[in-house]
Amino acid sequence: MLPVRYPLRNIAFAVIALSCSGCAEHIAGRVVDANGHAVSHATVEIHTMFGAMLNDPGRINDRTVSDSQGRFQFTVPQRRGLVTAKSVDGKQGRVSVPPHGDTVVVVR
Repeated sequence: MLPVRYPLRNIAFAVIALSCSGCAEHIAGRVVDANGHAVSHATVEIHTMFGAMLNDPGRINDRTVSDSQGRFQFTVPQRRGLVTAKSVDGKQGRVSVPPHGDTVVVVR
């Protein structure tokens, strides 16, 4: 007896994989201090749940530095996760990524 093959199943998996390979979410926001003033040159990291547990502190998907107005942006596979920021003077903050809109990280 010949082995049974499932070519349609393999094609379906390939189509799903290719259709999701271009999926990307843009996350943008600002780093501010406790008074709402922009924090420039803060190190900002995005920790997403894509391929790891959210509480895994070693899982950093991307890192950037905030601009002179405290702004930052990332492109990630999905819009879920945690954004952390650390100012030049060592103050830190973290926030969950909101479902839509800008992400504001307050460093204290």
